[in-house]
Amino acid sequence: MSTVIIPKIDLIPQNGKKAAPGTLLDALHRRHTTREFSPEPLSDRHLSQVLWAAYGINRPDGHRTAPAGMALYALRIYVFLQEAIYLYNPEKNELAEIVKGDFRGMAGLQDFVASAPMNIAIYANYADFVTGDSKTDEALKKGADRMAALDAGASAENVYLYCASENIAVVERMMFDDNGFRKLVGLADSEVFQVAMTVGYPR
Repeated sequence: MSTVIIPKIDLIPQNGKKAAPGTLLDALHRRHTTREFSPEPLSDRHLSQVLWAAYGINRPDGHRTAPAGMALYALRIYVFLQEAIYLYNPEKNELAEIVKGDFRGMAGLQDFVASAPMNIAIYANYADFVTGDSKTDEALKKGADRMAALDAGASAENVYLYCASENIAVVERMMFDDNGFRKLVGLADSEVFQVAMTVGYPR
């Protein structure tokens, strides 16, 4: 049996290339993690746009900025601000208050979390992985963890790229007081924590 030799393909280097300002390539070049934040609150524009980037509606048919398996959109974006905890409602384009008070310290173990202006906790509601077709729903049940992780990863990367484009600091985290948050807001068992993020202006 003869051996098939596949020639290599030399790709065009991208590192160090100057991308046009305001382009996706520019945001990718500047995307990075930061763990130092100014306590200054985000402006209304930045607060609105970072949440829209995460999971907002970008088409008349209700589809979102982040992809979702079978367009089921199971994510829940919880937002910790100084005055309260909110749930982001993409359909109404609003933050609905859940618990009044400053619970930013619950959003992570790192020192910067409690004083940063905004923390996000992304959950997936496994109860939303339903189509009504029994075979499809059985497959969704078996693959729910992968579905949730894929959706949350896409949403988190949208936040990163938006923050890079606006010179906003951001870090994604897995350290989050899931048990305490569940008890505080009364989460259903079907809601499963995926990732937390801290967002704010650079110090």
